[in-house]
Amino acid sequence: MNKTFLTAGEFCLPLKAGWLQCDIRQQLLPETTDLIITELNPHNLQILQQPLPSQLQIWLSYDLLNLLQKMKRFELFTYNWKNFKLLPNGYPQFWGTTAITAYANDDSRFGSLALLLEQNQQRIGYCRHIAFAGSHKKRIKRWQKAFRHAQINYLLLDQTMTALPTVDHFTSEASLLHHWEKYLNHHPQAIFLALSPWNPERIGRYAALCQAHQRQLFLQPAFGKLLDWFAPRKYQWQPASSAKQQDSLPPAEVWQISDYHSATAKQVWLDPAIDPTLSVSNWQNNGLRMITPPLTSTIIAAWQNELQAEIEFI
Repeated sequence: MNKTFLTAGEFCLPLKAGWLQCDIRQQLLPETTDLIITELNPHNLQILQQPLPSQLQIWLSYDLLNLLQKMKRFELFTYNWKNFKLLPNGYPQFWGTTAITAYANDDSRFGSLALLLEQNQQRIGYCRHIAFAGSHKKRIKRWQKAFRHAQINYLLLDQTMTALPTVDHFTSEASLLHHWEKYLNHHPQAIFLALSPWNPERIGRYAALCQAHQRQLFLQPAFGKLLDWFAPRKYQWQPASSAKQQDSLPPAEVWQISDYHSATAKQVWLDPAIDPTLSVSNWQNNGLRMITPPLTSTIIAAWQNELQAEIEFI
């Protein structure tokens, strides 16, 4: 593989004025002039809260930018306004001789993108993360088809693509909701729920199953407002307000907690995006599980044949 693509563990392409960097794995390189954020993860989130060079351009999808704006409005996440630029789906964007076409990706990461990068006769398919059995298989097949037709030279994905699932890992949104429904059935008493805000559609799916099982849902107001923005008047919820109310809940209610550590002795369902070793009430402290290890040339070499075959035969 052309080592130019991998600099200090970061995936980059050279531009006339600097580097075009895709996502953050460990650091923003000093030479980076354009940063593409393809999904929300702890390293990308941390960058959004740091002072950055005024000339740095940050590119992301419309859905992701819209979500970040709503998150800030509802005080679930704060960031300094950056030089955000929209990367439209399906239309090549040019940085000199470098062309990048973005495709909507599986929304287990809301607003995430897959990228087709073309530079100096090299065609690279890039996707930080997907769930092969995710809820938007058509999106995955669409960019797989585009990669196949482009006859890409390299396909870059992170370790989560081929890693074996752990005990608490759900391989798809369907399996997650199946286990959530079983959890509702097996716990007729009051349930406590810890949620991540980074996938509003998933919050809606939790709410839909609560309604189907006639379980009243209490949400933190900011989460409820986010859900109402995403799906107006579709889901029923009540505001959760105090720990005193939680202690006197009648049976069958589902209560979103604001702090995981205050309810460790209770029955708590943790959204898979939450790392229980961190506070879920402070998203600025990266209350999200680390998604991948740093990308290295050794990892890329080990995956290349397997991942290329995935594109060729799906």
